[in-house]
Amino acid sequence: MIEDLGLDKGALAGEMAIALAIIRWEAKVDGMDVEFTKAPTNNSPPSEVHTLHFNERPIHFWVLDFDKATRIKLTANDVDKKLVPAFVGNDPYYPRPDVNEELWTEFSWIYLKASKLILDKKQGGSPVMMSLPTRFLAKVTEMIKENEDWDPEEQIVFGD
Repeated sequence: MIEDLGLDKGALAGEMAIALAIIRWEAKVDGMDVEFTKAPTNNSPPSEVHTLHFNERPIHFWVLDFDKATRIKLTANDVDKKLVPAFVGNDPYYPRPDVNEELWTEFSWIYLKASKLILDKKQGGSPVMMSLPTRFLAKVTEMIKENEDWDPEEQIVFGD
């Protein structure tokens, strides 16, 4: 569908990566079962906001449906027990290493860059904090490889 609309998959993946980094490391929310949607805007966006063009109108991503999302602590345990299941168990919105490795690589690179900018600003570059985004990506890849026949519906968690 993305190709049918003439949208740039890499740009969309980058926008998702940045949004996910903000949700996780700035807002400290796991993002369980959130949804991304595209919507055109009639307003001129601020110059620093990247826009995609859908039929020559700027569009933006909107992130919706935080009803299953929970607060997180910036710990390795929450990365493993909350962030990884929230990502892998979500509807198939995110790029995945088992579906498109090139897109996953681009998504991962942008996610790491955005995450480290946020954590450096908020946590002062703590080595433990700075390692969490890399841990997250590694654990996602590990879980997907280990569970090729795994049902993502089983990973949706309600509450704490």
